[in-house]
Amino acid sequence: MGEWIGPDAPWPAHSKNFWDEPLAKAKAARWWVRKFDAHSWGKVVCRREPSDDRCELVIFSTGRGGESVAKELAKKVDRCPHRAASPPNLTAGQRAVIRAGEHLGKAERLILAVRRLREAGQAEERAQELLGYAVIHVELGESEALAEDALTEAGVHESEADQLRRLARGEMSDHEAELSETDLLDSAGAAVTSGSRALRRADPQRTEVRALASKVRTLREQIQELRDSTT
Repeated sequence: MGEWIGPDAPWPAHSKNFWDEPLAKAKAARWWVRKFDAHSWGKVVCRREPSDDRCELVIFSTGRGGESVAKELAKKVDRCPHRAASPPNLTAGQRAVIRAGEHLGKAERLILAVRRLREAGQAEERAQELLGYAVIHVELGESEALAEDALTEAGVHESEADQLRRLARGEMSDHEAELSETDLLDSAGAAVTSGSRALRRADPQRTEVRALASKVRTLREQIQELRDSTT
């Protein structure tokens, strides 16, 4: 097991590039990393001193679900309750990276919420179609088994829609939950713009800055894709 590496020292790179941005965000937020040598790649923590409520995450070198775990790290960094608003020993560039990460984290949250809301709507539409099929089977005097199968499948899709809406709600604040999808995308776009502006004050050669700049481009593409899919 390796030594702890602080936020001011170079961090080891993960072999999977989807870890670049979350690790850069954790580093910019003043987290610490400890590199392992076996199947586990390492461990990141919000502060080096052990405590029962310390935010931390073990990262594996390989295995299924790695991209989901990487996204979970980004969320942990955004929601860490122990994070100082702006440590006094940070440079202007480091402060800019932190602000950019916060803005882009918000945008990513809202994009995910919109996607889940749309998936929920699609599941609900499918449930309604199946309920209509069930009624038709009954009215035409066809097999009750066909009607029951349609009702059962409709129930599955309704449950899926409910779960997706709950997941979307978990990504939003109370105020955001009252917004339309268009307004959510507008808010996400504004957050990306704010993040991009913050990055102008940071050193473009730093690894975490390059990762966040790449994230800006990706998020803008995702927002545009979601806008286009509504037209």
